Amino acid sequence: MKMEKIFLQTFGKKEAASLFQEAANSPRKRKNYNLHQLPDTVQRFFNAMMPFSYVRPHRHLNPPKTETFVLLSGRVWVILFDDEGNIIEATLMDGKQVSVVDLLPGCWHTLIPITKSLTFEVKPGPYDPATDKEFAPWAPTEEETHLHHKTIRQWLATAKHKKRPLQGAS
Repeated sequence: MKMEKIFLQTFGKKEAASLFQEAANSPRKRKNYNLHQLPDTVQRFFNAMMPFSYVRPHRHLNPPKTETFVLLSGRVWVILFDDEGNIIEATLMDGKQVSVVDLLPGCWHTLIPITKSLTFEVKPGPYDPATDKEFAPWAPTEEETHLHHKTIRQWLATAKHKKRPLQGAS
C-alpha cells in the first residue's frame, strides 16, 4: 500500500481554538501542534500556552540547536539564565515591540506566558527526546508543581529589572 505524501498543511482559527482547549485541559497547561514529522531536519510547531504555565528552563547544547519563537498572540516573557540559574536577560514578546526571539545554542531559557498565548517555534531536527534538550538542574522539575507558582513569580519580579532594552533605543 502506497502512502500519500502531504505537500501542504494549514493552521488557522479552528486549529488554534482546538489547541487552546487542549492546552487548558492539559496538566502542563500547554500543548504543541507539530507540522514536522519526528525525523524531519527542521522542527516546526505551534505551542499554545495558558497563563503562567511552567516551562522548565533548558538548553539545546548537545547537539547545538538554535531556536526561534514567533509570537502569534498573547504575551510571553523569554528569560535567559546563567549556569547557576541567575537571570541574565529577559524579553517580553508582546506583539508590539517584540514579536520574534531567536536564541543561539546552549543558552538556558524558559518561556512564561502571562496571557493565553500562541507561538510558532522552529529549531533544527530531527527530534530525539534523549538529546533534544538538557534541563536546568537548579530549576524545579515538571513534577514539582507545588514550586512552580512561587518560582514563576520570582523569575518575573527579576525579569522586569533585567529586561533587554529595545534595539535602536538610545
